[in-house]
Amino acid sequence: MIKFPLKRAATLLKRAWRIYVMPPKETRVYLDYKQLPVISTKLANARTALEPKQVTVDHARMLAYVSCMKGQKLQEFSFAQNNLILTNEWLFTEQCVECDFWNGLILLTTTNFKRGNDQKSHLWVFDPVTGTVVSKIDTQGEWSKVIVVDDEKRIAFVSNWHSNDISVIDLSDITHPKVIQKVSCAEAPRGMVIRPDGTLIATSFYGRGIFAIAKSGKDYQITRRSAQFDPTGYGGNMRDILFSPDKKTVCVSNLGRNMVHWYDAQTLELIESLSTPRQPNSMRFMKILTPTIGVSCRKDNLIFFFDEGTKKPIGVSAKTEKLPTGLTAVENGFIVTNFDNNSIELHRVRYR
Repeated sequence: MIKFPLKRAATLLKRAWRIYVMPPKETRVYLDYKQLPVISTKLANARTALEPKQVTVDHARMLAYVSCMKGQKLQEFSFAQNNLILTNEWLFTEQCVECDFWNGLILLTTTNFKRGNDQKSHLWVFDPVTGTVVSKIDTQGEWSKVIVVDDEKRIAFVSNWHSNDISVIDLSDITHPKVIQKVSCAEAPRGMVIRPDGTLIATSFYGRGIFAIAKSGKDYQITRRSAQFDPTGYGGNMRDILFSPDKKTVCVSNLGRNMVHWYDAQTLELIESLSTPRQPNSMRFMKILTPTIGVSCRKDNLIFFFDEGTKKPIGVSAKTEKLPTGLTAVENGFIVTNFDNNSIELHRVRYR
């Protein structure tokens, strides 16, 4: 039986009350999607294992990979010929959380979402062509989630939601990866990007902001934190993060406040915000010349599109099934996972 310190138990109770009983008034402020044009058409959908979380693609082979949490599977779908067909699946011993296609391989985080000594979290390097595990490593964190890789240094960063830290993993030998450090950070780290100079910028889901981690001497450490968003009100929940094309700013989805924010990538100062439909989650740049970002809005069951340059809305997708969560761009459209309906969808988008 896991025992919580009194202060921790009070924090969890307060959060549960805020989420399920009395949400803050700020959560009721959002962009009404009905005033925007619908610019996508659903081409196909397919059933998945339970709780499809994230999706990543091998564009060359036109294959999508979906991490399914309660299903404990990594599934492979062909999206050739405007269709979605399950072509393979692999069962894991823990819940499959996030996945990323990297150098022809799949990087996958798994966890059993337990606490204390029973907790387990791993980073897998998986070859989808042969269907074999290249390597598996304990992240040494709790409830591991998002993965981002510094390709030049071959260093992977994994955000650990429950232990409030980030694992730094050496991938120079993918058959024997090594955890070289854990960096304590703001509460519930989530999305991450890497600046050209190697500095990591990450979001804090409960910390109301973002922070930077860089190497100083032999160790990585936090070098800067943003100010808290709306410190006297409800700050929301920072979720995903993307670089602008010129790398000068980062765009952050704030699920709790129904917004996306732009921060200066060096100073981490807040520059501007844009209202979105409800509960913006995963963000991706669409595969067109104009810098267009799509973001899955979970409570309104759609994808919201906005121009990253002008910072103005463009339109929304046709309605998805319930709780669109993972998102990836493909040629002329996107693939999205629907967490509550155990499905994925392929859409074609008409941007202009």
